[in-house]
Amino acid sequence: EIPRYVVRHITKHTRTTTLAWNADDDRRWDDYSSTYAPAYDYMVTTYASAKTKAEKQGLKNVLLSQWAANPRHHRPLNLKKEFDAIFLGVAYDDRPDYISALLDFGFKVKVGGKNWDQYIKGAEVELSQEEICILTNQSNICLVFSKGCGSASKQIKGRVFESPAYGV
Repeated sequence: EIPRYVVRHITKHTRTTTLAWNADDDRRWDDYSSTYAPAYDYMVTTYASAKTKAEKQGLKNVLLSQWAANPRHHRPLNLKKEFDAIFLGVAYDDRPDYISALLDFGFKVKVGGKNWDQYIKGAEVELSQEEICILTNQSNICLVFSKGCGSASKQIKGRVFESPAYGV
């Protein structure tokens, strides 16, 4: 995270337009986004409740948006299916338990993302956009876990929109 004073300086004293895209405002609006919003030219949220709170605080630079997929990056490649399922995202909370259960049942599951190397030998920790595209295209199913980190609330994840664009 960039310190607020740095963002504020860039916003006020340079010709740079600053924008923050927040995907966790269901749980981080009050302690993070609401305090950072004044430092940016624009702040985008995917939660209507955060937009409502911003308006009540008099913040006019908070925009409500939605998730989507970029067809230049998220596209079918017609590759041979190598995996029963894929999960790309951070390993936390009960995610490793779900993946372990699938592996124990004999499913061929590919995982990638931060911390997976702590649970699965040879797991990819960092993947390029092109690697994500190839691996997802090689999978029959793209798993998406909707529980937010450190939160019982469900979140809309970008992968929900990307997977169909890959044809998975």
